[in-house]
Amino acid sequence: MKTDSETHVLGVWMLFDPGVKDWFCQIAQHARFGPWTMEYRFRVYVDDKAHGSKDVKSAYHMQFKADTPKSVMVDAAQKMQKILKATGFGVEEWEMLIDSNNPDEFFRRLKECPHMHSVSVSTPEEAEAAGYPDLAAEIRAGKHAVPGEG
Repeated sequence: MKTDSETHVLGVWMLFDPGVKDWFCQIAQHARFGPWTMEYRFRVYVDDKAHGSKDVKSAYHMQFKADTPKSVMVDAAQKMQKILKATGFGVEEWEMLIDSNNPDEFFRRLKECPHMHSVSVSTPEEAEAAGYPDLAAEIRAGKHAVPGEG
């Protein structure tokens, strides 16, 4: 999920079944006047690694026809309920409305989530220096967007 100064993040949501599975969702507008999107992923834990894990993940993306934050939120809430009901993902919920295009604010606020492990790096070298060689490899392989990339 891309987060940079061109991305306006409306909010993030997470559902947890600690030690078993989680669901993460971000609603954002990736360019001024661009479509609002909902990107979400499911994760079933296999090990206790945050990066470089063998966890089973599946990611999805959708665009909204709605064009205002309020109408996007109404549409998104309905879609989230249907998705989570269909998948049986009714577990501990965490929600944060961000409404900002400032990446520093996004990551500062994301650290408030009790179950989230977030790392803000721009290059594979920064990931390695921070002690995350597996994350550096994932960035090199194109599995994570970095600032300035799509």
